[in-house]
Amino acid sequence: DWEAERSRSALAEERERMVALLEQTTLQRHKFFAALSAQLRSPLVSMAGLIEEMLKNDSETSTDEQIAHLNAFVTAGTHLVFTIDDMLALSQKKQKQRGALLPVSMWEVDVEDMVNQMVPLARGLTSRPLDFQVNCEHDLPK
Repeated sequence: DWEAERSRSALAEERERMVALLEQTTLQRHKFFAALSAQLRSPLVSMAGLIEEMLKNDSETSTDEQIAHLNAFVTAGTHLVFTIDDMLALSQKKQKQRGALLPVSMWEVDVEDMVNQMVPLARGLTSRPLDFQVNCEHDLPK
């Protein structure tokens, strides 16, 4: 009996140690994502703001291709900022919610607009010029 009690006590102590380690790890993960978010978001938001100012002020002197590239950068940066925000929000979920389902939101999407935003991003993924056409019907349901 004494051996069994000692074994149970050792298991309880080990469990408490593991729970404390898990809590510490969760806190460190949260701090990491918060710091990473700040380090990534700040320059992205600053660059996007700077480029938006360039687009306002230099639209007469810039070529259509330059304007398209700048707009693609602003779009990509904005998507990245939202992705960083989502990662930070997910990292903040409490451990007890680990098995919980994430909420799903539905909203109307303008597919043509989305395609028009993604084409310059897709072209920017390669160093070689891409020659492709996108055929998107204008009367797609939302």
